[in-house]
Amino acid sequence: MIKKIYRAWRDWVKHWHGEIIVMVELFKDPNIPRLSKFLIFTLLSYIFSPIDIIPDFIPIIGHWDDFAAIPFTLWLIGKITPPEMIQGVRDRVAADPDIALFKGWGPKLAAVTILVLWIWISALILKLMGFDSHF
Repeated sequence: MIKKIYRAWRDWVKHWHGEIIVMVELFKDPNIPRLSKFLIFTLLSYIFSPIDIIPDFIPIIGHWDDFAAIPFTLWLIGKITPPEMIQGVRDRVAADPDIALFKGWGPKLAAVTILVLWIWISALILKLMGFDSHF
């Protein structure tokens, strides 16, 4: 039972990861309509932003904005962008295994992660020591 749920979740994550890569590559295409580019930029910004329309800590409805906004925006992009453009990008992404969302970002991403954690831990230590009232 757990393996079945895990496989379904893994396949779902792989599918959406692939769709995000398609959206990034579609955004780079100079021939897509400006409205599509704007919607793709908005969608990717929303996905990677830590800010939500409705905060996730609110029970039940906190995640519903994610479940509604992301599929609706993908649907709208699919309606506005010519289907042959989307299919061309999907074919290009499927044919080129070197296309990756964060290709070559490994050291940079690690450095930024360490820097953010260092700042966060330093701020937490300062707060615990009582320095939060001085700022």
